[in-house]
Formats: sequence, C-alpha cells, structure tokens
Amino acid sequence: MRRAKSPAELGFSRYDEERLKKAWKHAGDKRMFQRVQAVLLVAQGRAIPEVALIAGVSLQTVYPWVTRYLTSPQVVTCQDALRSGRPRTATPVTPVRIL
Repeated sequence: MRRAKSPAELGFSRYDEERLKKAWKHAGDKRMFQRVQAVLLVAQGRAIPEVALIAGVSLQTVYPWVTRYLTSPQVVTCQDALRSGRPRTATPVTPVRIL
C-alpha cells in the first residue's frame, strides 16, 4: 500500500494551517465552512478518504478543493464561484416598477 504524502510534500506551508483555522472560524455559510474544514484537515496531515468522510463529501470533491487551494494559497479560492441562474430573492415590487 502506498504511503500518504505529508502536508509539506503536498505543498502546504507552515502558514497555511493558521490561515485556514482563522477562515474556518469566520466561515459565513455551510459550503465555505465545509471546504475550509476539508483543506484544513488535509493541511494537518489527515488522509483524503478520512477527510471526505468527515466533511460528508466524496473523494472526487476533496481533491479539487485541495488542488485549488494549493494552486493559489488564499482562502478566497475556497469560495463558490459566481453562478448564473435565478436569483435567490426577487427584487421588491414598488409603485415605480409597477408603472
């Protein structure tokens, strides 16, 4: 069986863990919390299958999160990209809009 790579071998620096811990505490929504948690656990040396189980996602989901973070080690890379589609709420109906 192949030995799992250490966080340093994956490309994490000594500053990444603190940066991710801070972002994890201030995560605004579930998706951001889940992504930062997964990347943080990998940075702490947990195996990807274990991280996927803890985060409640598949292995194929964790790998891109970690890769995206390591490509540009900023917590912003863990956020959702803008999506097209219907807005979550409609704009308010005002008399001006009715006319």
